[in-house]
Amino acid sequence: MWDAVSYKSVKFNLDPQNESAFRGPVRPELDEAWGNVSASNLIQIDREGMMALGQPLDAFNLDGQYFAIVDVFHQLHCVEMIGDHCFDMLRQKIMCDVDIGLIFYRADTDVVLDAEFDLERQCRDFEPVQQWVFDHDVQRETYDRLHEMARENAQASKLAEGGHL
Repeated sequence: MWDAVSYKSVKFNLDPQNESAFRGPVRPELDEAWGNVSASNLIQIDREGMMALGQPLDAFNLDGQYFAIVDVFHQLHCVEMIGDHCFDMLRQKIMCDVDIGLIFYRADTDVVLDAEFDLERQCRDFEPVQQWVFDHDVQRETYDRLHEMARENAQASKLAEGGHL
């Protein structure tokens, strides 16, 4: 799987006026689009793969084959269950990041397949970024001025196009 990881530039489609197969009223195309990206297919990993990943060999297995879901598909499934424009942005971000963490299944449970969602991840540290944003926060007066300038520019553009206010 690691060979499949690559990077590409993607322009997010966040304008609610633009069409997207992933948002809007319930329709067959919407179901198909989500179905194409959120199918949670199990993958098989052999004993050597488990050891290479540092996973315990007492996890659920059949004849030495262990099972997992690549996390990006579980995350997309969760977003699909909620729906909405903002969640479509999350869908695009999840697909952009492509989390390749593996969700393994426990063997010590009465449930046939019980997923282990407590995953350790290498993450960007949120707090320093949050602090940087706080340190560079636009003051309310500046924000109000920018908002007013944007409104005036929109009105001027509409007038220049021969429109009415």
